[in-house]
Amino acid sequence: EDNKMRHSPVYSLFRTDGVLLNIEHWLKENRGKKDKYEAVKNTLLTLLPHISDIKYSTTTKQFRYIEHQQEVSLAQLSAGHKSIVGMIGDLIIRLYNKQPTAQKPSDLVGLVLIDELETHLHPKWQKLFPKLLAETFPKVQFMLSSDHFNFFKLEKHLRCNFSIGHSLIILKILQ
Repeated sequence: EDNKMRHSPVYSLFRTDGVLLNIEHWLKENRGKKDKYEAVKNTLLTLLPHISDIKYSTTTKQFRYIEHQQEVSLAQLSAGHKSIVGMIGDLIIRLYNKQPTAQKPSDLVGLVLIDELETHLHPKWQKLFPKLLAETFPKVQFMLSSDHFNFFKLEKHLRCNFSIGHSLIILKILQ
């Protein structure tokens, strides 16, 4: 019962021990749904800098990420890449669970709250990632918050509706 609550989509809003749903497990389960599988894999590739492919080994039963022409496991990826895989994977799974007829991630509709998106991202990627999110998920509205003003400074695709102290609350990522 407690574990089920920890998987709830709103549990982590108020608690730090919430559980992210595992995209690799979901991909294994959905390998037979080729179109959906490929769409999710391509979405991850769009959002993961320097990753050229994601392959599943039937021998080892593990996913391998091709980074700079080398195969690595999820555990071997940088903190930023792992954060993106975890966050985007959880987002995709939760939205697909509520919208099972959606064929690809760009069909998914929702409202997603992200606090301190920049925490594990390289400074260059911090500027690119919000726009990529909006382009990749055109029917999802993202609400981002950050304690770092520079994260949103002078970005034309971000609209700031209000700020509190040094925190900016972003209500819309423009395309």
